[in-house]
Amino acid sequence: MFSIKEAFAFGFEKTKDNWLVLALTALVVIALGLIIGILQKEIAHSGMSAIGIIISYLAEFFLSLILIKIALIETSGIKFTFKSVSSITFEKYLSLVILWILLFVFATLGFICFIIP
Repeated sequence: MFSIKEAFAFGFEKTKDNWLVLALTALVVIALGLIIGILQKEIAHSGMSAIGIIISYLAEFFLSLILIKIALIETSGIKFTFKSVSSITFEKYLSLVILWILLFVFATLGFICFIIP
């Protein structure tokens, strides 16, 4: 039988036991976003702004996925190997990018329809 209380307790214990790995992963993902943001600003001032920005977003998204997957592997108690990270296939990456785009579209529509008026 599923219990919400037990699920939250399990999640809290897992987070408490692995807070350092999760915090370091979050900091690296944030730093990566800042670095790519700076690169995007430089690309925008060059000639290939739209293509460069799209490529940098996709690279940031892919690197963030890898870092999050490493954090999940470490917190689950499995020994980290590069083979475990290589399970991110192109099809899986493409579906996540599509979901990312849909999330952005729906969040923007929600902002326009419900917050602005």
